[in-house]
Amino acid sequence: MILTYGAQIIGNILTVPYPAHITATPFGPGGESAFTTFNVAIPEGLAIIAVYFIITSILGMVLFERKEFT
Repeated sequence: MILTYGAQIIGNILTVPYPAHITATPFGPGGESAFTTFNVAIPEGLAIIAVYFIITSILGMVLFERKEFT
């Protein structure tokens, strides 16, 4: 999962009702084509954001501890 997929909950939480997981919007002449949007569920989005936060925090601390400030 990528962070931008999980971050969709920030905007989607303000949408009433909360959007469905998969949304197909027809476009083009006659509406024969569809633009598909995948919306993340709230718990899944929070989990994705939390995992990215934990991993980057650990990597940041490792890099900070290895760097010499001279």
